[in-house]
Amino acid sequence: KNWAMALELLSEAEVAGCKPDAVTYNTAISACAKGSEMSTAVVLSTKMWQSGIPFSLLTYNPLLSCCRKLGEWEKALGLLDQMRSEGITPDV
Repeated sequence: KNWAMALELLSEAEVAGCKPDAVTYNTAISACAKGSEMSTAVVLSTKMWQSGIPFSLLTYNPLLSCCRKLGEWEKALGLLDQMRSEGITPDV
């Protein structure tokens, strides 16, 4: 359960006063996506967005991969639309 470990490390870093950055969030989102933890990945991406950290392909690709694994095609289409509106070209 690497995704659980990633969340634990993220939480410990925040408690220690370290502010998560794009790399931190993207790593945790990727771990959650690999573990098919879509709801947790979405929560993390929402926190990332609310923190003012812009998304990149490193944010979107694991989310799209998780959508594919879980058959969440409508969510995937929404993410693709969001990417395009931000000027990010999909590469998967």
